[in-house]
Amino acid sequence: MCPIRPSSPFTILLQKKDSTPHEIGPLSLNEAGILVETVLNGKEKRLEIGEYRLEVHFEDGTLSGYTTFSVVEGALGAISFAHDFREVTSAEELNNTSGAWFLGNASGAGLRWGNGLNVKNEIRVFNQPFEGEAIVKSRCYLPGCDGIEAGPPVSVFIKNGQLETVLDVGGHSGPFEIEVITDKGTIQYLFSRSGHIERQAIPITSGFTNYFSVSLAPYQDSTPIYGRGLYIIEDEHQSQDPVELTSVVTNPNQELELLIKQRINNPRLYLLFPDEKGDFQVQEIKIDETLDKGQKINLAVHAPLTFIALGGFLENQSKIYEGWAMVFTETSLDIEVSLPSQGHPLQKSLIEISLIKHFNHRPLSAYGILEVFDNRVASKSPREPLISALGDSFRNLSNYLISWRDWTGIG
Repeated sequence: MCPIRPSSPFTILLQKKDSTPHEIGPLSLNEAGILVETVLNGKEKRLEIGEYRLEVHFEDGTLSGYTTFSVVEGALGAISFAHDFREVTSAEELNNTSGAWFLGNASGAGLRWGNGLNVKNEIRVFNQPFEGEAIVKSRCYLPGCDGIEAGPPVSVFIKNGQLETVLDVGGHSGPFEIEVITDKGTIQYLFSRSGHIERQAIPITSGFTNYFSVSLAPYQDSTPIYGRGLYIIEDEHQSQDPVELTSVVTNPNQELELLIKQRINNPRLYLLFPDEKGDFQVQEIKIDETLDKGQKINLAVHAPLTFIALGGFLENQSKIYEGWAMVFTETSLDIEVSLPSQGHPLQKSLIEISLIKHFNHRPLSAYGILEVFDNRVASKSPREPLISALGDSFRNLSNYLISWRDWTGIG
């Protein structure tokens, strides 16, 4: 999948470790930048066990990428989680969800230590609710910890499959895994965005009255950005700032408002945002030569992230003013998936997928890939790298801005 290169031709190199690479292609993405292609087929020939590398090279030589995977032989265990772990931000949400997790923040959201891992799910044995004693352990997978227990284990009695507990992981950095041990078997789940990098609270505003941070981890009482996998944490309030920004998330029309609280002379307003090819563009917004108290500026924001920079001279204080913010749009799409409540091996099932506009519920058409997997097998969600890349973008920009020094001599 490469949405920025629709209808582009490319070739695939598939190589088993220590073997000669095999070329597949030429192939081409469709108009949405998507292709589904079979590169190994276990029906025709038994797959060889080992490590594989798959490379993608576009014909024009401007873009390439790779991934790795392994073919292993084994048997699936009897124990499984019944539901995916959703990310929530409160105990109330946890109670109303079949499977979910969030981080308690007794020591403060975004801090490396002092967190509690709140989890809920249903434990099944051969797809039937488990009942009996269990031990739940937390493990830390920070390099150097490598799976060491992150806190004291918790003994629970699971009735009708229902597991809900809080694990003390306050002395470790993560990412964290839970391990549920029963007399029928053991199952683990790694929370990929529970590491200390993902849990950082990154400042994303300055000089706009209300100060906000963003985390990639679902902290208690943080505010999720719908469809982005990011969580807003409200920080301090500086009433003396000359410009007010009430929210870093736009309205349904992808707009937001700046309120001028002090007169600003010779202002300049810039937006920095990604275009459809993934490159960043700079746009200067034409505004009045003087911004008066009470004046409002309405801005159209580009998805998924736009950087706003406003500067000028404060009339009453005869000094330079600078304010900046990284603001986000919510996703405009909702996906509904309908499928049978039960099935059996080799059964063909009809899955219905509908796409609707998030804000007005109108039906839409689009391309996509439906990924189906057994949750007893460790897998990576294609959503996580996208969220991680967005996190790297605002983290790097924030780190640059909050450590910037004025060498002009006029600041």
